[in-house]
Amino acid sequence: MKTPTIPTLLGPDGMTSLREYAGYHGGGSGFGGQLRAWNPPGESVDAALLPNFTRGNARADDLVRNNGYAANAIQLHQDHIVGSFFRLSHRPSWRYLGIGEEEARAFSREVEAAWKE
Repeated sequence: MKTPTIPTLLGPDGMTSLREYAGYHGGGSGFGGQLRAWNPPGESVDAALLPNFTRGNARADDLVRNNGYAANAIQLHQDHIVGSFFRLSHRPSWRYLGIGEEEARAFSREVEAAWKE
């Protein structure tokens, strides 16, 4: 029985084998050498952000104030974290406050009603 031959897969240029074309060639020289000259400094996130932190925050605030898409993106993000209806569940310690239990319940209902508005 004859062993079937497996065809060699070629890269996009049609001549180089795919294994050779897409393989790792070491430290940024792969992918046609585009990353060879990219040598970012090794610094912490804080060190990278702090020089432009104030300006970046001001730009983000301005964008949210003046752009409906950005404002709605922030609102959607908050809704996904907390929910679109955040409900207060107020249970005061009526003994500590020196009031009766019924007074505490009435106060809770009043505070929760004000929170919903």
